[in-house]
Amino acid sequence: MLFENNTFSNVSQPTSSPVMVEHTQNTAADTWIVDAAAYLPFASRARNVMSLVAEGPVTNAANVWQNVMPCVVTAQGPAGNLINIRWTTAVRGRMQVTLRCDNPV
Repeated sequence: MLFENNTFSNVSQPTSSPVMVEHTQNTAADTWIVDAAAYLPFASRARNVMSLVAEGPVTNAANVWQNVMPCVVTAQGPAGNLINIRWTTAVRGRMQVTLRCDNPV
């Protein structure tokens, strides 16, 4: 399912599913919280992550490149519209995240 280019009355914020968001983590942390709530249709839950791509190096607090792979935890936060990127160590960097509000078949 693809949801985009809505034409509902009095809606000024575009929505999409899937939606790609950029998350920049400026301080080293082992959990990065990604918020795409403003772009998901009807304030829906962040149910699936389709892709997660590092844009540039992922580094630790000492600015040393870390060659680690994260996992994601979906439907986080009180409304379930956040995702967590979990790392084995505290890191910082930038990720391109594509997520969706449904469970594709």
